[in-house]
Amino acid sequence: MRKRLGIVAVAVAALLVVAVGASLVSASSGLTSPKTLTFTAKQTQFHFLANNPTGNSVGDELAFTETLTKGGKHIGFDGVHCVVTGIKPTETECVGTISFTDGSKLAAQTLFHPKNGPQTIPLAITGGSGIYQNAGGFGTIKSTSQTTSTYTLHVIVP
Repeated sequence: MRKRLGIVAVAVAALLVVAVGASLVSASSGLTSPKTLTFTAKQTQFHFLANNPTGNSVGDELAFTETLTKGGKHIGFDGVHCVVTGIKPTETECVGTISFTDGSKLAAQTLFHPKNGPQTIPLAITGGSGIYQNAGGFGTIKSTSQTTSTYTLHVIVP
């Protein structure tokens, strides 16, 4: 379960990385139509909490933090919290906040079925602050390793 949740964390992290890049791109242009952004997220902290009963169970949780980069440049970090919401099939819900170096924030969430190995996870952009006030959109997080992901986001800021 930890490995699966790690993959989930990577995917969510990737999503957050893309969101960070989006803030950098839209800061100067006042983005009003979907803009596709691609970035990298690298997990720096991780904690898994197994709730009773023993083994994979509804209520198990994980939390992690990632460093976000674009072209090798630090653009922010994220914090993500996930909870297992179903077993057979396993279903996990994650919510995360991306904090950009300019102080802007972007919120995202997903509900997916974790798998072993590389996975592409869909997500929804549900809001933000600063230059991302009232942001919306969608994207994907593609795990490239157990601790690294690539995010592709389609961000709309009215």
